[in-house]
Amino acid sequence: RSLTKVLAEDLAWLEEHARKQATSEPVARAAELHLAGALVRNVIGPFLEGQPPLPLHVAVVGGAGAGKSTVANMLCGAVLAESNPQAGFTRHPVAYAPSTAPLQLPSSLGFLGTLRRLDQPQPSSLDADVYQVRRISTEAGQFGVLDKYLVWDCPDMTTWAATGYVPRLLEVTALADVVVYVASDERYNDEVPTEFLRLVLRSGKMVVVCLMKMREADAPAFVVHFRREVLDRMPALPVSTLTVPQLTHAQLVDPSRHAPVYRVPIVNQIFVLGEPPMHARQRTVRSATTYLTTHKDHLLSVARDDLLALQGWRELIKEGQLEFDARYRREYLATEKFRRFDEALVRLLELLELPGVGRFASMALGVLRMPYTWAKQLFTNVLARPETGTMPERQILEAALSGWIDTLRKE
Repeated sequence: RSLTKVLAEDLAWLEEHARKQATSEPVARAAELHLAGALVRNVIGPFLEGQPPLPLHVAVVGGAGAGKSTVANMLCGAVLAESNPQAGFTRHPVAYAPSTAPLQLPSSLGFLGTLRRLDQPQPSSLDADVYQVRRISTEAGQFGVLDKYLVWDCPDMTTWAATGYVPRLLEVTALADVVVYVASDERYNDEVPTEFLRLVLRSGKMVVVCLMKMREADAPAFVVHFRREVLDRMPALPVSTLTVPQLTHAQLVDPSRHAPVYRVPIVNQIFVLGEPPMHARQRTVRSATTYLTTHKDHLLSVARDDLLALQGWRELIKEGQLEFDARYRREYLATEKFRRFDEALVRLLELLELPGVGRFASMALGVLRMPYTWAKQLFTNVLARPETGTMPERQILEAALSGWIDTLRKE
């Protein structure tokens, strides 16, 4: 638990660091790091603690006005998600679950980041770091996917630069076992939703693309165009691409009875991806760990300049230490006269004198060498420079240390 918490906190530090950098894409880099941290908190942490696979999670994401609420209602089998002509009406995640089934959400440290669960139902437009779970009757969801999945109606990501509800969207996206990406024929190639889709596909999530609001006759051509203009440029492909044309009021009010031809393919696709539940959850965990390990250099790149600067700083300190040692040897050890050593050497030579006849021979040789010794000493005194006094050892050490510190202060 503690190691998972540390890893998530480190990724959160990198995310904040990315937001402070003066780069051309600080928000996009911060989003990548937030998703990575959310994968640790919401997927890997609960799995390591033995969280049961059910319920699985399906997140409905997309740009403003794309039709996310319509898709969420199709998955649930009833009109549950709030829809509003106001762009960005849904500002915090809302999950839908059956009223009869027990709901066991993970209790691991940091689950869903800063989001706290609401005790009472609130409008979807509540702009706060919260999430809520709405219970629905069995009749409403009898033909939906609610027996295995928790269906999350998420905020849109159109206001990508906002620091408000986009992180909430990333938390649920990381949690999801299946992501339904919704795009309309009017804004299918907007930059921000397209980049979000790229990020989700790169993370290894199971993605189902649902194209909305086109004329029914234009649906096949729209799919071909979307694949060519958007999907062919992605790092991976979605599981499938489905279409839901512009629906009538009756179809929107009761999709189970009046729009089964569009609803059933979506529901069946989600069911297939969730069978069996344990394999679906293991797939989610495996994709999360693969993303973290294969993209670790990319995730750390926001701090690459800092790491290079730290490496340069350490090398500078090492060079200063070597210069400190060299200066101490040059200015003190190389010039210091060790008189006690000289006296000990004289005494040692005296002890090595040969006894008896050897002493007289040594004295005779000394007399013979005396003229040479005097001449050598004379020339040495004439040519040699006068000896200078050696600086005290403490003074040399303090001067070398001051020079070292001055270099570091200058750097």
